[in-house]
This record gives sequence, C-alpha cells and structure tokens, in this order.
Amino acid sequence: MNYEYKIPKKIDDGWKTLSLTEEGIDLNKIEDLMNNILNGNFGNLQSLLIVKNGKLILEEYFGEYDRNKKQDLASVAKSIGSILIGIAMDKGFIEGIAQGGLEKNVLKLFPEHEGTINENVRKQKILLKHILSMSAGLEWDEQTYSYDNPKNDWFKASHCDNSVKFVLQKPVIHPPGKRFQYNGGLTIMLSDLIKKNTRMDADEFAEKYLFTPLGNRRLLLAEDRRWFNRFRWWTFSKTKRYG
Repeated sequence: MNYEYKIPKKIDDGWKTLSLTEEGIDLNKIEDLMNNILNGNFGNLQSLLIVKNGKLILEEYFGEYDRNKKQDLASVAKSIGSILIGIAMDKGFIEGIAQGGLEKNVLKLFPEHEGTINENVRKQKILLKHILSMSAGLEWDEQTYSYDNPKNDWFKASHCDNSVKFVLQKPVIHPPGKRFQYNGGLTIMLSDLIKKNTRMDADEFAEKYLFTPLGNRRLLLAEDRRWFNRFRWWTFSKTKRYG
C-alpha cells in the first residue's frame, strides 16, 4: 500500500488546516511512517493527528475509525485532571502556585485522613506536585493483574468504601518526587480535592469551567462522575483541543 498525503479537510470546528510542508515537516518521513502503519508494522493504531502552531496538518484514521467515532481514551484523559486542578487554582478554589499550592503536603490537603497519613512520617513529604506527576512514591500495582482482577490495586481502590483512604494507606517505597510510578489512585485523590474545594463532582466542574467554554459541551460520557480517570469517551478529533 502506497500512502498519498492530503491536507486535512477543513470543517467547522475552529481549527485551521495547513500542509505538512508549509509547517516545515518532512513529507517523506510522514509518508514512510504512514506506509509502515498501513502495512501493519505498528500494531493496531486507530488514528494519527498532528497539530503544529495551532494548525491541523495531518489527520488520518485507520480501519473502522473516523473523526466522529468516540474512543475509550483511558489514561490519556488523566491530563484533564491536571488541567482542572490548574483551573481550580486560577479560580481561587485551591491555593495557587504563588501561594505555594503545589508545595502543600497531603496532611494539609487531606486533613480528614490525618490518622492514616501520620502512620508513616514519610507520607507527610508527599506534596500536591508529586500527586500531579505520579511521583508520590507509594506502593502501587496496576500492571501485574488485569483491571477486572481483585488483586489489581485500581480494582481495589475503585471498589472500596473510601478510595482516598485506601490510596493513603499504601506504604511509601520511594522518596516522594524521585520516581514516576503509574498510579490511578492518585488521580482519585485529585478528583476528591476538586470535590472538597468546589463542592462539585469532577464532571460537573469540568463541564462548567473547561468543556463548555471551549465549545465541547456534552462530549464527556463519564462512567463515574467523581473521578478524572473516567473522562474517557471522546472523539480523537475533539481531544486535540486539550493537548
């Protein structure tokens, strides 16, 4: 199969389109990449979109997928959590960067869990910036077992009575801020932080302060309105608005 590049189709979605070459992208390299994708050398890819300087310069879909089909974006949507924490800071719901908001530790963020946090003094060194960057240093395993397995930490967190407490009960195995460890439980903590400080569930806050202002009202179908983890079902073409 021999791929032939075409400038993305201009539609009424607010995006300007331009050619790869006009934005300084090597057309030959993109064509080689696309030929490899079409020949199955990169597995089961669903789409490839490239935005540069605010312009859509490549938009391709594969197999049964197109710009209108909603996709399970899974952990890609976790980026929305960080955006919403930033908005909450900007709106004054949470102390901002200038007020040291990123440096606040879990004891100040979640004082209702003081007993759990104080079980290990090392937990007091976990800061908001560590939660945002998944570098809290807590023991966590979402890889060994499938997500429907009761031994999976995410399964445990999402099926217990107090998910934040479950996460905070985990032992510290690395110094906070030193090592990335994938941890969906930290995203639950961020969602809870939004809920406590804004008195809005995560999806309500997101729709009011992010999706609606960007003209994407009702794009979100949340399985559980409390958590950023569940902001999942979007089209790829709409997702590019969020970086």
